[in-house]
Amino acid sequence: MQHHLSIWLLVACLFAVVVAHAAAEEQEAEGGKDAAPPKAYPYPLDTCVVSGKKLTSMGTAFAYEYKGRPLMFCCKACVHKLEEKPDEYLKKLDAAIVEKQKAEYPLKTCVVSGEALEEAAVDHVHENRLVRFCCDGCAKEFNKDPGTFLKKLDAASSKFKGEEKKE
Repeated sequence: MQHHLSIWLLVACLFAVVVAHAAAEEQEAEGGKDAAPPKAYPYPLDTCVVSGKKLTSMGTAFAYEYKGRPLMFCCKACVHKLEEKPDEYLKKLDAAIVEKQKAEYPLKTCVVSGEALEEAAVDHVHENRLVRFCCDGCAKEFNKDPGTFLKKLDAASSKFKGEEKKE
């Protein structure tokens, strides 16, 4: 009897995995709107960027992807408000990202030109990640091919994190 119960339990678990995978594929085919928060760069806010309420104030936080950017809301209704005024709300999120990631930024030079980052450095958020430039011209150059420059930043991040661990 226990053997049959174990087999049924295994079948039920496999069925759940298949259903979850099918749902994820369907969601991706529809544009992949719901998203998990970024893993490499923790979501910088514990409040909803739209309502200002705790992300868990309405139950489980609602994860959503807007133009390639993972966002977290207190509820699904806030997504509609974001879509009405995206610049306003993304500006708040960007400010939080800059504040959280600036202290651990691994480069003291512009990722594009190699020039020193002065006090007037241009802080840019790309997919919830801080990238710093010496000038607006370098920010425009970055946007032409972000992948190339992000590889440089990733290499510097690895080195930076390794040096931190040694201390």
